[in-house]
Amino acid sequence: MFMTEAVKEFGRRIFGPVMHRWFFTDLIRRTDNFDSIKWLGHPIWKNVLDLWIIQETTPAILKSMKSARHVSSSVTIPKDG
Repeated sequence: MFMTEAVKEFGRRIFGPVMHRWFFTDLIRRTDNFDSIKWLGHPIWKNVLDLWIIQETTPAILKSMKSARHVSSSVTIPKDG
């Protein structure tokens, strides 16, 4: 039995987020990998790879924001150290 692309896409939209949440919930329960993660000295429950990507892309985003003509003054970005 072959599924059409529309049926597959519907399944991904409905079940994808649920499966993603189940995966990370199970990962946390079985490994305790998120218990000791800290960001700037504060405990945080976030995937280490996500944190790394955020850390690596933040300087590039800030550089582009500084070079933009109109930058919102309501943006607050903590400094490291």
